[in-house]
Amino acid sequence: WSLWKDGNIKDFVDSSIVGSCSPDETVRCIHIGLLCVQDSPNERPLVSSIMSFLENGDISLPPPKESVYFAVTS
Repeated sequence: WSLWKDGNIKDFVDSSIVGSCSPDETVRCIHIGLLCVQDSPNERPLVSSIMSFLENGDISLPPPKESVYFAVTS
């Protein structure tokens, strides 16, 4: 969560494979993952929405909120 919050995109991917990853796709996948762990089930995307998010990079994603899990362990 702290990497996301601080915008440390370069630190999301292991340095040994960073050259073979698209930074935009990496950020989008992590963004979707953070949406999937929202505290309220109503704030989590449906599987059909996740598929649309992954297939269409033009779909705007809502900002994720910090999960209680991250707040407690941070």
